[in-house]
Amino acid sequence: RRSAATVWGSVTGSVDLRDTARRELSSVLTRASELNSRESARSSRTGVMMQPSPSMLLQAACNRLGFVYAEIWRPRASANGTMLVLHATSANEDDQDDPMRTFACESRRISLASGSGLPGRVWATRQPEWSIDVRETPANRFVRVSIAKTSGLAAAVGIPLLSPADSSFVGVAVFFAQQRAQSTVQIMQALGNVGAMLAYHLSGMAQAAQAQSGVL
Repeated sequence: RRSAATVWGSVTGSVDLRDTARRELSSVLTRASELNSRESARSSRTGVMMQPSPSMLLQAACNRLGFVYAEIWRPRASANGTMLVLHATSANEDDQDDPMRTFACESRRISLASGSGLPGRVWATRQPEWSIDVRETPANRFVRVSIAKTSGLAAAVGIPLLSPADSSFVGVAVFFAQQRAQSTVQIMQALGNVGAMLAYHLSGMAQAAQAQSGVL
């Protein structure tokens, strides 16, 4: 069985990520708009497609791929140097009944150096990392293992988000499932496409495209 990184390399090396990003962005935008009918109605009245929030994109990606929770980590300068901090999650963090709210809120309390934790290792290597079950991962490799157990999270995969324009680092997306799971060629291909879409959006290319054409 090929590793997640090997599969990822074959996927990203064989497609034009800019074209893929545009296709995936269009598909996931449709799903994201369905999650917020009020924004969709406003877009219809004004004739302008509203830019979805990162949280909406993550929710749509989870629905598309079958994950229960996803998050984006982005670099931020601090007194201790550049660190990864939580940028967005698929959870509704204002809803006390959202089962992923606690995990998301606790994650916002931490920052990760390059090489630290699952997001930090993906940042350092620029390669995806798949964990069959984070509940069985030592705390020095997955710092949120305790809260993952109480939140019912198991398999996890982190993917690097690289700008389609110049391959510069944009952030890390992490997707979680509630069961133990192995990586497959199919899921890594899908994650490669969704990662390109997220990077396309976060790097500002989606906004630039909308400004030029009026639509995405």
